[in-house]
Amino acid sequence: MQNIMNGFPPAPEQVVTQANMLHFPQSRWAFHHVRQLVPTVDVWAGPAGQVSAFGSRPWPVRDIAFSGPDGEQLSVGDWLDNTQTDGFIVLNKGDIACEYYPGRMRPHEPHLIMSDTKSVTGLLAADLIARGELDPSAPVTQYLPELKDSAWASATVQQTLDMTTAIAFTEVYDDPQSDINRYAIAAGMAPRPEGYQGPLGMYDYLPTLKQNGEHGEQFTYRTVNPEVIGWILQRLAGMSLNELLSERIWQPMGAQRDAYYVADIYGAPQAGGGLNATLRDVARFADMVRQRGRYNGKTLIDPRVFEDFFIRDYPVKVPEDHYPGGRKGYSYRNFWWLTNNAHSAVQGWGIFGQIIHIDPTTEVVIVKQSSRPEASNNPYSAMANCAFAAISTALAE
Repeated sequence: MQNIMNGFPPAPEQVVTQANMLHFPQSRWAFHHVRQLVPTVDVWAGPAGQVSAFGSRPWPVRDIAFSGPDGEQLSVGDWLDNTQTDGFIVLNKGDIACEYYPGRMRPHEPHLIMSDTKSVTGLLAADLIARGELDPSAPVTQYLPELKDSAWASATVQQTLDMTTAIAFTEVYDDPQSDINRYAIAAGMAPRPEGYQGPLGMYDYLPTLKQNGEHGEQFTYRTVNPEVIGWILQRLAGMSLNELLSERIWQPMGAQRDAYYVADIYGAPQAGGGLNATLRDVARFADMVRQRGRYNGKTLIDPRVFEDFFIRDYPVKVPEDHYPGGRKGYSYRNFWWLTNNAHSAVQGWGIFGQIIHIDPTTEVVIVKQSSRPEASNNPYSAMANCAFAAISTALAE
């Protein structure tokens, strides 16, 4: 890792490119330098001098001991050091209890948050629903007639938000033939192979996907769903998704610095996994959710969104065979993972170890940015939840 992108110029074998940015160890540099590798669009934080300040409530979080899912004994520090952590922050009632950057990433650098982006997209959609600007029961084609011959021809907005659409789309990250890789090319994240003749942007790609089964029957995770919702949001708002996020959340919450999205050839932000933001700004966003839409003395999200946000047993259940062990008993709603635990915690999860954990009962927010070698979080999520439970218990006491 120390030699990646070091020197002026770096040695050829140490150069990070769009082609290898998702591979370890290049990802340890790439995930907080995404703008240097792919096209992006800004999420403006607003004029200088408007950053909201954190209070401080220091706690030796790294020293907290806990038992892993198999009974193994370790500390939070052990867990962080063994999971390619790039940045880690814990808020206790809005104050910073712990902030940790073990590698080359610096606090001011935005980090790719992968599918935590979905949760941001879902919250913006829920806000428009609460305001009466978006009908969750309406067919997707009411807003996007371009999809009348696609997989979403008979799907509703809510089915799309809850990932209960039936789409012929495979999401296997280590299979180069999986549909997720064709999606990445269209979204601007992956380079086009030589001779590529496929769709060049998300507006070209989404209409090509077809239905496979009945909508509404069960949860199946597919990253293309938030791209459809992102398209709807932009059409309704009359502005790009990055501008909408800036206007509704990033500026009024007092973000530390601009965020940015990976963008396709049309400049369309990648709504399913392309947002990059500093650790502190993701924590601000998560704490705004904990406070049910209020932050920095302002109401950013319609309070009606949260009347049934921190709930248990939402009917869209995550099948146990989808995420064995770590997310057993979860539900899924509006691109958020509902833990259904005793604290009604909610989470955002992104590949390679990006996590947002919000515990409304103990008023604890945890954000972890990582660059793990494996894309899948399946073998990782059970241990993470043990760590989160120990942190929340310690801070509550």
